[in-house]
Amino acid sequence: LDELLPRLEEAGHGLTLRSMGVESFSAAENQRFNKGLSAEKVWACLDMLKDFERRYPRSFGVEDVGYFAMILFTPWTTPKDLAVNIEAARRLGDDLLEKALGTRLQLWEGLAITELARHDGLLVDEPGAPSELVAVCISSPDFRELHWRFNDPRSERIFRLLIRLDPPPFTANFGDD
Repeated sequence: LDELLPRLEEAGHGLTLRSMGVESFSAAENQRFNKGLSAEKVWACLDMLKDFERRYPRSFGVEDVGYFAMILFTPWTTPKDLAVNIEAARRLGDDLLEKALGTRLQLWEGLAITELARHDGLLVDEPGAPSELVAVCISSPDFRELHWRFNDPRSERIFRLLIRLDPPPFTANFGDD
């Protein structure tokens, strides 16, 4: 980017980032996601992005640093994990936490993290499981996410309280095509 941004700027073009998938600022949760992410890497990335914005204001921007495609709740989430994410939200601004409230992991067949939930006995068929609160299908009515339960009952109580809050406003833009 250091080589590309000055050339983009000279040509009158630019690069704008709209969202980054961070998942969680909790080390324990990120280890389960197994994507090589850590809070330290995220903070370093944000510092780099701010530096690019400062040095290349006409050719680089980050529209919304408050949204990181977070997954606040998983079957393994503990109150400590939530506290780590709340602390990150304090550092980044209320926008992050507002958009992350109630977000939860979706489990699908064939994923390593689904097998981990199965191994830990956290997949369920019962109505009322956290994943049953929103029925989601991907490509057909027969392809649905798997239901799971919380390992820590305190996290389930917190989740059930949070999903009662009014959701933040959501808007989406779709191209003409």
